[in-house]
Amino acid sequence: MTEGIDQLIYNDEFPGLAYNKFTGQFFGRKSGNPIGRMHNKGYWRIACGKKCYLAHRLAWFFCYGVWPTEIDHIDNNKLNNSIGNLREVTHQLNQLNMPLRSNNTSGVKGVNWDKHRKRWRASGRNRKTGSRASTSNYDATDSQL
Repeated sequence: MTEGIDQLIYNDEFPGLAYNKFTGQFFGRKSGNPIGRMHNKGYWRIACGKKCYLAHRLAWFFCYGVWPTEIDHIDNNKLNNSIGNLREVTHQLNQLNMPLRSNNTSGVKGVNWDKHRKRWRASGRNRKTGSRASTSNYDATDSQL
């Protein structure tokens, strides 16, 4: 831990922890060893006292001194908690940055195969009203999507 020691950030509310803003790792302040473990949803979790914190939220607090409403991992890597990879966003923007779902067959967000009409269908939401909108069905080959 001697290398890059100037990159460590400390916070008075968490005296036992140190955070490296470039690697995104947390360390025990006395031991100098990396701390934390994997959360069941794939995020890194840090135990401090009797409470557990998600590492990305704790990283934001260490750097900016406020708890974020919602944090987005820009590269979609839940374990990359370097501050340069984190941004505070609205829930809507966070949902837009999600990777494609595993059951997506088109390879494009908002486009799915209509089994009954045997055509591709595009859908989305109106940003002003929040209502769901769907375009008319259309024929397309996979290369046109």
